[in-house]
Amino acid sequence: MKKKLIPALLAAALTLALLVPAFAYTEYGLIYDATDQLDPEFCDSMGFDTLYAFRQQNGVELRVDVVDDLEGESIEDYARLFYDQYEYGYPGTGDGYLMMLCLTEDATGLAYQGGCVICGGDDQDQLAGLMASLEPALAQWLNEEAWSGGLDQDNLAFQSAVELFVALAEDYLTGGQPGAAAEGEPAAETEPGAPDTYTEDLMTPCVQDAAGLLTAQECGALEQQAREIGNQYQCGVYITILDDYQNYASNIRDCAKEIYKQLDLGYGSGKDGVMLTLSMADRDYWLLAYGDVGNTAFTDYGKEKMEGEFLDDFSGDDWYGGFTDYLDTCAAYLQAARDGTPVDVDSDREPTPMGTRILMSYGIALLVGIGIALSVCLVLKSGMKTAVAAVRAEEYVPNGGVDIRVREDHFVNTTVTRRKIEKESGGTTIDHDGFSGRGGKF
Repeated sequence: MKKKLIPALLAAALTLALLVPAFAYTEYGLIYDATDQLDPEFCDSMGFDTLYAFRQQNGVELRVDVVDDLEGESIEDYARLFYDQYEYGYPGTGDGYLMMLCLTEDATGLAYQGGCVICGGDDQDQLAGLMASLEPALAQWLNEEAWSGGLDQDNLAFQSAVELFVALAEDYLTGGQPGAAAEGEPAAETEPGAPDTYTEDLMTPCVQDAAGLLTAQECGALEQQAREIGNQYQCGVYITILDDYQNYASNIRDCAKEIYKQLDLGYGSGKDGVMLTLSMADRDYWLLAYGDVGNTAFTDYGKEKMEGEFLDDFSGDDWYGGFTDYLDTCAAYLQAARDGTPVDVDSDREPTPMGTRILMSYGIALLVGIGIALSVCLVLKSGMKTAVAAVRAEEYVPNGGVDIRVREDHFVNTTVTRRKIEKESGGTTIDHDGFSGRGGKF
């Protein structure tokens, strides 16, 4: 009997051992990864440290679940099942948000099958306020293209989505004040001098590509750069790419204005910002600015000069390069305005490089030396002559005088002095609705 039982037990043990990989998953605190393919270092730090600290500070729980099988359910229903069955949310109230991704393994890494965000808990009125903005903002990462590369790209997409998810919730729940605690919770200390975060703009991406010019990685990199600039200078910086502006307005200027207003763009209560809009149908663009900061930093002259930084890239269909140059120039202009010298007429002359100044100094010294030497030589030369030129006109007149019988005047030449009239212009021409702008073709 024992001899028959032992092989059976071994077979059962072997079967269980083979089944383990099929059920492999990893829990990192408030992050669940059924694929076991995501970067463990990031998941560990975010799941155990960042998300737990967020829950304690705000009284709202953020969770991220990555599943590989929806078991025939829609992803929204599956996320709700998880939330209710496993009692997600802040202890006692159940208040929280769950971002769920369905990912399956493919030849290169992970393939995106779907994603959603749901909320739950007692305070549904407060929580629902963020829901209208979460999925549109996360759409740049919750799509198949963002997960179409290798595993490194998949991890970048996952990390970017999680970080944006946390940033959106932080901004909404704390009213735009970094480190502000929920009612009844102690406020966390913030680093002195740290820049403010967006108050309202975080609800809308800074980069919107409706024409599909940019890859997911390019869009993510530009999004991060734009947000960093906006936070540093308290002026929203935006990129909007359209298939055809005529789908929205009769001209690209009005189209850009409507987009800015409808999406409620801009930093702070003044809605300060700058936005570059491209329409691909006829290759039109419009560069607009709004608010005190925006219109001060981006003058009429500055906009014209700024175009040269990105139009050359766009003319060669180098979209990412052109937008990168645009963002770099925005940062430079905003810094100049902060320093009190916005880029304007006669205000942006480049200083002469040190090397050039040294060469100029040597050149001047050499010319002075040559002049002195030449003067000395001329003096010495004049001392060697016995006949010298007369210094008075009467010395050239004969004793009997000169008889002049014909007197005529001949016009030789005239000298006309012209003075260039400088056109005094500068500043920013602002429309009645507070916008300034400039555009054309690329």
